[in-house]
Amino acid sequence: MKKLKLLILFSLMAFTLIGCNGNNNNETATSSSTKPTTVKETKPYSLVDGSEISENDKYNPVIGVMLDNHPEAMPQSGFNKASIVYEFKVEGDFTRYLAIFQNSDAELIGPVRSARPYFVQTIAEFNGIFAHFGGSDLGIKTIATLNIDNLNGMELEGTTFYRNREVNKVSPHNAYTSMELLEDAISQKAYKTNREFEGFKFDLDGKEVSKQMNGGKTASEVHVPFNPNYIVDFKYDESKKSYEIFRNDTQIVDEADEENVYTKNIIIEFASSKVNGPAGTLEISHIGKGTGKLITEGKVIDINWSKETATDRTIFTNTDGEEIFLNPGQTWVEVVEPSTNIATN
Repeated sequence: MKKLKLLILFSLMAFTLIGCNGNNNNETATSSSTKPTTVKETKPYSLVDGSEISENDKYNPVIGVMLDNHPEAMPQSGFNKASIVYEFKVEGDFTRYLAIFQNSDAELIGPVRSARPYFVQTIAEFNGIFAHFGGSDLGIKTIATLNIDNLNGMELEGTTFYRNREVNKVSPHNAYTSMELLEDAISQKAYKTNREFEGFKFDLDGKEVSKQMNGGKTASEVHVPFNPNYIVDFKYDESKKSYEIFRNDTQIVDEADEENVYTKNIIIEFASSKVNGPAGTLEISHIGKGTGKLITEGKVIDINWSKETATDRTIFTNTDGEEIFLNPGQTWVEVVEPSTNIATN
């Protein structure tokens, strides 16, 4: 009888163990089959410089400010707060800048100068607001033709724009503004503040740019001669992963913070120009198609550009036709003659 009880007890224990093992196997199978797939979330980022922003700020107004580059205007304020800086030729041996700002707190921007049509067509790419101090006849006409929301110092001097007596510059090289003043004017004019646009593609994971630049030539130094009297140089700083910028062998320093100016990306855009009309206004053929160069991470590759209409975005692609990636950070776009010899080493 005692042996029978023990036999029954062992049988029950064995049955229980088998049942438990079966349940564990089922749980494992169920857990494995229902394990959720990990999906990487992409955080909102600025379409002008790749910085992380809130979704609500993504389409805040892009504001383009015309900056003077006459020798008597140097140094300028606002470079280190800008997301993009475009440099185009104007009449004579001079260039001017279009500094692109979004979600900026720049307290000093200037000197602000007059519009040219190709600067107006560039801010139109961002569905942006154009800040300038007057303009050529064709520049003003282009603002009207393209219906660009703008802030004109000829109308707003004393409110949005002011003569800065502290910088020891003479008129017309002393007109300044700030982001606060510009935003107040935008509010007073009731300009739209949710302004959708397409921007650049940025390498947020740090993989695409290196892949893209693989095989590119070394570009630790970049030499951009606009003309014999005006040359821009970029020198790569490995520790900052950025290029320091020089004009005629002099470092560009931001007047506002007294810091040297650096950029993560450089785009060279080749576009022909000509002086046209009785007023001798310069026109630049940056609508259509052309070639260029992308310089970042100490390397350079050949690229192409296309801009179908005056308001369309300029699309930069590699030689395989794929849109380029930029490193997050500031970008300088240098628009030069196709014959310009861009030296890199």
